[in-house]
Amino acid sequence: MKQRRYIIRNEDIRANCLRLLEGVSIEKPVEVTIKRHVKPRSTAQNSLYWAWLTIVEQDTGNGKDDLHSLFKRQFLPRRFLDVDGESVEVEPHTPKCSTVEFTEYLDRVQQFCVSELAIVLPDPDEDWAA
Repeated sequence: MKQRRYIIRNEDIRANCLRLLEGVSIEKPVEVTIKRHVKPRSTAQNSLYWAWLTIVEQDTGNGKDDLHSLFKRQFLPRRFLDVDGESVEVEPHTPKCSTVEFTEYLDRVQQFCVSELAIVLPDPDEDWAA
């Protein structure tokens, strides 16, 4: 069976999902998961972040990738994988952030740059979190 993913935004999409479920054979188990749709970080947010990293790079001499790693470790929740029964910490991953989570992350980065590095980063345009 082909895996399908739907984002239910209206009655037509919900009706299509219900029709699909009604046609599913129950001879073999099928897993169905329903969860709240979370909008991933936006392109505008990502562009703003990398523009900020360029500014910090120019002021500090530290590379953007190194700064990115530092900020992720400092301001994102820790992540762990189960490797052969052992919990192993891995670097946080910004592409998995929702727009809300990435907004909070950007706020922390901006505050850190002002308070710890004396670098004032430009405020974003009105639609940066879209």
